[in-house]
Amino acid sequence: MATAPPLTHHEIIALVEPFARQGQQVDLAGSDRTARKVMFKPVDRPLPDLPGAPTLRETLTLESLGIGSFRLTRQLSGALPGFDGLQATLEARGAHPADLLARFDVVAPEFEETELEIPEKDIKVEPFVRASGSSRYPKLSSS
Repeated sequence: MATAPPLTHHEIIALVEPFARQGQQVDLAGSDRTARKVMFKPVDRPLPDLPGAPTLRETLTLESLGIGSFRLTRQLSGALPGFDGLQATLEARGAHPADLLARFDVVAPEFEETELEIPEKDIKVEPFVRASGSSRYPKLSSS
């Protein structure tokens, strides 16, 4: 099986265009052109329902999985009272990075168990482990 060539400068610019429109900045040091992975600089997001609460750190990763296939991953981390070291991951796969980013916009950056309804997409919910060892909070991914 042939390995895909590294991402070119022009490919990266085209892929990150919808992210740049939303203010995301590419993390060139964290990106890996050979692995066809583009990392974005972390963004701290306030929790809308908890004024004065600590922020959540959001990190996006875009991977080119092959011709016309991409995976976008959003990782959230933060410390809330009683829940130090929380992490959550949202993952989506598809043919267009802009569409993947738009899907993420309908999922609030939270750590709650949530029922999601995203038209024309299957959502897979898997538990992930909190720092305390409990697996109450889900990992969400669409496929």
